[in-house]
Amino acid sequence: MLALSYTEAVRLNYYALVISILGECLPEMAFEKLQSDKPGNVKNQLTSEDWDDMAKLREQGVYYKDLEAIYGLNMGHICRNLKSLKAKKEIGG
Repeated sequence: MLALSYTEAVRLNYYALVISILGECLPEMAFEKLQSDKPGNVKNQLTSEDWDDMAKLREQGVYYKDLEAIYGLNMGHICRNLKSLKAKKEIGG
């Protein structure tokens, strides 16, 4: 990555903030969109570790609505994937 001056770095942070708020995405995704040649094609990709963390948070009593805000995903999508993950773990042992 190119070295940025202080004002350019601050400007980049503000742009990422605006994209994050208006685009309803995580700040990390906003920075990826800023740095991408095709910002519309950048998708929120979670790792299996992220899903495991979500499952642990859910077991601790965190609501789906809160997970939706943390990870920037639809609540229904989170619910379906966590149920699927739980079923796979029960079958696997």
